[in-house]
Amino acid sequence: MRSIYSQRSQLYSLHPIGVEGAYIESLTSYLIRLSEAHQVYPSSLISYVIAPILNKEFLIYSTARGGNRFYDGAKTMNGFGNNALDMVGALEKLTKVQQLGILTFASIKEVIPLRYLLKNHLAWCPVCYGEQLNTGNAIYNLLLWSLEMVNTCSKHRCKLETECFLCHKKIPILHRKSQNGYCPYCNTWLGTEVNFNRFSDENDFDYKITLMVEQIIKNKEQIEISASKQHIIRNLTHLVDIYTEGNMQEFARNLNLAKTTLWDWCNGKVLPPLSRVLKICYLFNISPVSFYIEDISVNKEQIAFNAGAYSKDTKKREIKFDYDTALSILQKYAHHSDSNVSMNELAKQLGYPKRTLYKHFPNLCKVISAKNADGIKEKANQVYVSNLRVIDQQVESLIQQGVYPSRRRIEEMANKPGLLKDKKLRDYFKELIEDKIYSG
Repeated sequence: MRSIYSQRSQLYSLHPIGVEGAYIESLTSYLIRLSEAHQVYPSSLISYVIAPILNKEFLIYSTARGGNRFYDGAKTMNGFGNNALDMVGALEKLTKVQQLGILTFASIKEVIPLRYLLKNHLAWCPVCYGEQLNTGNAIYNLLLWSLEMVNTCSKHRCKLETECFLCHKKIPILHRKSQNGYCPYCNTWLGTEVNFNRFSDENDFDYKITLMVEQIIKNKEQIEISASKQHIIRNLTHLVDIYTEGNMQEFARNLNLAKTTLWDWCNGKVLPPLSRVLKICYLFNISPVSFYIEDISVNKEQIAFNAGAYSKDTKKREIKFDYDTALSILQKYAHHSDSNVSMNELAKQLGYPKRTLYKHFPNLCKVISAKNADGIKEKANQVYVSNLRVIDQQVESLIQQGVYPSRRRIEEMANKPGLLKDKKLRDYFKELIEDKIYSG
């Protein structure tokens, strides 16, 4: 019996999603799903379960006092630094699920530097979220989305979102109240069933970059085994030789690089960032996996520089205004949908300037804007009323226990730090205390 119980995990043995392909989830997504499975916020899981396992004084001190140092640096959990390795070790110990390192980029740290690798804030495909919800699958964030150079979803041919549709705030990679697919600030659902931002150009630069990153993620294990700094040096040097006959300065200039930067790469002083490697592979039509693990000079006849493929100063193509589509969508949100959306967000989703929509459909735009304003007011009022109930319940509970209901105790019991910073709530709280204590 003792040996059986010793094998039990402290937390649910939750299995990672998408481990066989490019759409594997990130470690921070797994942590959020784990907290959801236990019906607690990530802050509680981290403070009471994970922090003691990590046994780091600053983390225990910070989380106990509501500090944000841990959350501010959470993006590195998806990389391969100490944060990632420590969290992988802690979660493997707590869940008994092994090889959680595959939810990070730890396996390719020998050939890819952290520099310019990870986004500071969450990015997501709303159509992916919508599909996950509609198919009854768990909502999760792809490891792919965490990379700085990934701006599109190749599956749905759309740009990734970076702000909440309602409150327009950027969303942290990990927040105290993170829920995959929802804004932690206003609890808005971030998914959609309609693909507003679909593009059709298969030669779109961001689209091509995303496809190459997917190759990297799918072949992380192969890259870990076969890649080396020597492959990178040899292949870069070969490209300089065949494209500019060994003229490093000219090669660097054509790629918008400093000569010293290219020299450092070719001499193994530093590793080139993944974003730069992908651009080079794009320009020369090379597989990024091949660049890292093969000698590309063997197939040199397949390498051809495409001077027009990428330019930093390439202007966006003009978008032809689709009157009927815009009218249909605006009518839907104005008259046939319970969902509220701001005109700024709708303009962004449609891909047209807001002034263009107001020019063609002024009345519909005004209706949508008014609905959204009313919705924001209603939601704010609902939150206010909900907080009043929380204050009532906590005050009553403390009084029944014979404990003075101080502001700090109310916020701690409600698990809502800063709740009574709101002046209206603070005034209500003061009046309630007077009624309950001094009038009772």
